[in-house]
Amino acid sequence: MDARTRDALELDRLLEHLAGHAQSPPGAAVIRALEPAVDPAAVALRLKRSGEALALLDSGKVLPLGGLEDIGPLLGHARIVGSVLGPEEWMPLRRFLAVAHDVRDYATRHADTYPTLARLILPLVETPELIRAIDRVFDADGLVRDDASRDLARIRSDRRRHEAHQKRTVQRLLETLRGHNVLQDDFTTLRDGRHVFPVRASARSRLPGIVHATSGTGETVYVEPNEVVEVSNRLELVRQEEQQEINRLLRELTAELRPHLPDLESNLEILAQVDAVQGLARHAARRSWKIPVVAEGGALKLFAAHHPLLHVLHPDESVPITVTLEQQDRLLLLSGPNAGGKTTAMKTIALCAVLVQCGSPIPASPDSRIPIFDAVLADIGDQQDLGEGLSTFTGHVRRLKEVMAAAGRRSLVLFDELGTGTDPEEGGALAQAVLEELVGRAGLTLTTSHLGPLKKWAEDTPGARNASFGLDPATQRPAFRLRLDLPGASEALIIARNEGLPTRLLERARSLVGEQKAALGELIHRIEERERLLGDALRETEARAQALEQQEKLAQHRAEQLREERRRFKAEALDERDRLLREARERLERLIADLPGEEELRQRKDALNRARGEALAEQQRITAERRLLERPAPTSAPEPGGLRSGARVWVRPLRAWATVLTLDPDTQKARVLIGSVEADVRLDDLQRRAPEPVEVADTLDSEPVAAPEAKRRKKKSRRLKAPIEQVATSTPSLPVNRPTPRRAPKPPSEPPPEPTPTTLGNTLVFRREHVPLELDLHGYRVDEALAALDRYLDRALLADYPHVRIVHGTGEGRLYRAVHEFLRGCRHVKRFRFGTPDEGGGGCTIVEF
Repeated sequence: MDARTRDALELDRLLEHLAGHAQSPPGAAVIRALEPAVDPAAVALRLKRSGEALALLDSGKVLPLGGLEDIGPLLGHARIVGSVLGPEEWMPLRRFLAVAHDVRDYATRHADTYPTLARLILPLVETPELIRAIDRVFDADGLVRDDASRDLARIRSDRRRHEAHQKRTVQRLLETLRGHNVLQDDFTTLRDGRHVFPVRASARSRLPGIVHATSGTGETVYVEPNEVVEVSNRLELVRQEEQQEINRLLRELTAELRPHLPDLESNLEILAQVDAVQGLARHAARRSWKIPVVAEGGALKLFAAHHPLLHVLHPDESVPITVTLEQQDRLLLLSGPNAGGKTTAMKTIALCAVLVQCGSPIPASPDSRIPIFDAVLADIGDQQDLGEGLSTFTGHVRRLKEVMAAAGRRSLVLFDELGTGTDPEEGGALAQAVLEELVGRAGLTLTTSHLGPLKKWAEDTPGARNASFGLDPATQRPAFRLRLDLPGASEALIIARNEGLPTRLLERARSLVGEQKAALGELIHRIEERERLLGDALRETEARAQALEQQEKLAQHRAEQLREERRRFKAEALDERDRLLREARERLERLIADLPGEEELRQRKDALNRARGEALAEQQRITAERRLLERPAPTSAPEPGGLRSGARVWVRPLRAWATVLTLDPDTQKARVLIGSVEADVRLDDLQRRAPEPVEVADTLDSEPVAAPEAKRRKKKSRRLKAPIEQVATSTPSLPVNRPTPRRAPKPPSEPPPEPTPTTLGNTLVFRREHVPLELDLHGYRVDEALAALDRYLDRALLADYPHVRIVHGTGEGRLYRAVHEFLRGCRHVKRFRFGTPDEGGGGCTIVEF
């Protein structure tokens, strides 16, 4: 790229801004000097490095380039034979060596992730022996170490001793002279590195010594006392000896440095390149610039591309353009109103192409595609040179000659207002001849023009295309929107009106415009309006498509959420099942561990059976005696509805048979005995039947209480024992596995048959309807299960069972939790618990009344 093209595109101004993102002066210098590469492999390598640097920044990391300095002058000084680097030059060199080590170490560890950057960095040469040599002489603050040599350690020890002696001498003299009206002030100062005392001029003779200076007023004389002179002289000799030893060490260290100079110069060049790559990536990441698709030849497609310099300086005002040219398109003619964006669009295309070939991302969509050009040639701006006596047209012709001589098959050529500055007819003819030549010779030509014949030529010529910018119909201001295959009107009269030119002049100008040109302008306006309508429709369609896409994404996101929730719920259920299984296994292991031996178990069982029989017999006697005691004396008064004490009735709300104990005509209630439970019920809730014997012993015991005669009829009692035990068995064992019933039976609409009385001596014993010792709720919904449980508990209470078994299974736990919540609200339930492993485990609940 020649200097005129760089100036026309303002490339150096753009690169100067990009260089500000480098971390070191060498890296910034590399960016400022960037030239577009023309070899496709070189361009691909540059962009690959930038892409990896962007990926590194996206990961939140950077190459450790902090502290990198320009050591070029330092290395040049060391290259001179006999030169010695000063103490202040070694620490920048030491930091440079550390940066080279850190960057190379980072590249080695991440070579698989960032291979292209690693290939750039790994040629760095490490010099650990030079680092050790510098650290042997200098400390972390850049000061020469006391132990840099044995002689230096001794000399500095002597120096500190002489400095202390000098300090004591000066302090002692100050104390001696205080109060003798000799000193102007009570302190000393340094002149030429020597301690001097501020002595009054009138007392100069009272302090022998060397006079170093006198104050401006002449009232103070600065004297170095003779007593201090000798001490300072000895100290100065030691300091000179120290400096000589330091100079010797620095000469030796500089000699050790010289063999490494070529490697250090190479390292400086590599690190500058690395810093430049990372600097370009930093800027791209901050501005959201992207790397497009690059090809050696073919079509040029720029999507949403900004002018790079405008995007840097005024990002809020920059308007993107989209240009899509096919491989056969070799020339683009841009037309439209002045200040409408034609030149800016042309520079946008050229600068994006140049930046890509420099290895930099660009302010455009990553879907953009840019071919590689071997030359960029531009004639933009006023070429007038008063010093050489060149007119504008002459300057353009000279530049045109240079461009035509250099243009080739892979050249990008830019002309601004080709054919202007002279007679429009002749200038237009010259411009058409130049463009006809370039269509067949240059890679891509971009030109702006207001000349109508050129627009017609571009419409009719293969390989050439029109493009234009127009005015906003609403505001009549430039819209900065590029329209392909549509020539643009210059809109000179509209712009003149917007700028406030008098109306009479504008009307006269319109009358002078030819009818054909006016018709062409009208045609262009109609085409523009139609394109505007099509554009509005396209934008509406795109908006709808975008909305549908967002809805689809939301639906996919919701579906994923539901799948995740389902997976989570299933995992929680599995965890709960696993927990219950572990707890059951632990309980089972504890029970197995606590199981007694067979003999002990048999003894316990016999003892429990005996105790149970005695307790039930005693309970039966108490119940019978309480009933006889609480039974009211019969009266001769008639009882309501023909009921009397001792009558057997069906209690409809409780769905159970009962014996009437007392009647209260005033409250219309009766006290009845249901099993072993007494209850007050309304007379309307009783269903009457024929009178029954008064002497009733309603029992469920396995051994009923009998009259004395029954004892003599022992054999008959044994025959009656079996059917009675089917109804009332004391503390029945609960089986673990039983067949699952389909549904609990519904209560009958009519009272069931009353238990059939059996005579044992003078006692009537009723065998009740069969009430199972367990309720199986498998297959029930929660509301159905609770209704069945409520009915079953009533029947179990009437049967006088001490406990029952509710089978509900484990499942997801909703059923057993509902059952337990229901049992907590039952006042007749004493306690409940999960079954032991022998009773069914966590799949059942044992209820005690």
